[in-house]
Amino acid sequence: MHTQAKFSGMRVLVVDSKLIDLFPHYEIEREMFEKEGIELDVQNITSQEEYIRLARDADALMLIGLKTPREVIEKLEKCKVIVRYGVGYDVVDVQACTDMGIALCNVPDAGSYEVGSHAFALAMDCLRKVTFYDRQIRKGVWHAGSGYTLKRMYDYTFGYIGFGNIGRVAAGLARPLGVKILVYDPYVSDEVLEEAGAVRATFEEVLSGSDVINMHLPLNPNTYHMISVEQFKLMKKGAIIINTSRGGLIDQEALMDAIDEGIVAAAGLDVNEHEPLTDLNDRLLTYDTVILTPHTATESNVYAPTLQEKAAKTALQVLRGELPVNTINRKELIERNKNV
Repeated sequence: MHTQAKFSGMRVLVVDSKLIDLFPHYEIEREMFEKEGIELDVQNITSQEEYIRLARDADALMLIGLKTPREVIEKLEKCKVIVRYGVGYDVVDVQACTDMGIALCNVPDAGSYEVGSHAFALAMDCLRKVTFYDRQIRKGVWHAGSGYTLKRMYDYTFGYIGFGNIGRVAAGLARPLGVKILVYDPYVSDEVLEEAGAVRATFEEVLSGSDVINMHLPLNPNTYHMISVEQFKLMKKGAIIINTSRGGLIDQEALMDAIDEGIVAAAGLDVNEHEPLTDLNDRLLTYDTVILTPHTATESNVYAPTLQEKAAKTALQVLRGELPVNTINRKELIERNKNV
């Protein structure tokens, strides 16, 4: 009774049409919130004006891909937390959240195994030319040995740019093959690298020393197009690129130029700069050595309910006055509260 009284009148708003396809229902969140006396409101937002109108008096927002700029955030009168269903948070203005005292949280671990294993699967597809040969056969070409040259697995070096939960899963699957593992991640400890059997390297060393380059980073102004023309020039001839993070990490035009120039042999992309990739005349679709999946690396029978539960739990923590470890602007909010 005491808990419900504390939360009485609170409203959590789900504000994303994409969630309709991702989740069959919201009973997990509804049950968790209603147990505390909190109303759950699910809306399909179609414009910024509608977003502001519906979110103005919400105590918490939950979303997946809806752009949430400063213009919206500054109109939020009661909001204490914005929860992004998933890892990336590039759709939300982080600084605006901090300025308004709003906690921006993600769910960094709900699909780590799925995305890590998907990245590994894309790498293996490229390294054994599985999809490439399938495409050749369907064109009437039956020719073993066509395309780029393969090596034995233990002769490959896998490079990881970013080594959080997802990167560690992917590397853990690759390690038994006997590959060498290079990691660029200034935030990861020596203990984590040692446990993973990995070698710390600079960004440039990963680019120049890896046969397979794996991207496992969030997208932000510092990481946008971090792989572009100059970075491709540093790579081994015949490098393979795997990206299951965000399409904007890689300059896609520069990637296709690098394929044309023979720098990049193949790529496995679950994400693209422009999604959905439905234009059949898109240049990227002309490459038999580019393996594409539709931003589906998290797919599994348990991912969605796990994500829903963790997202709701995070929102509840903040509404209770806590600041969970998965708060993106946690350090900034703590500092801000000291100065209030």
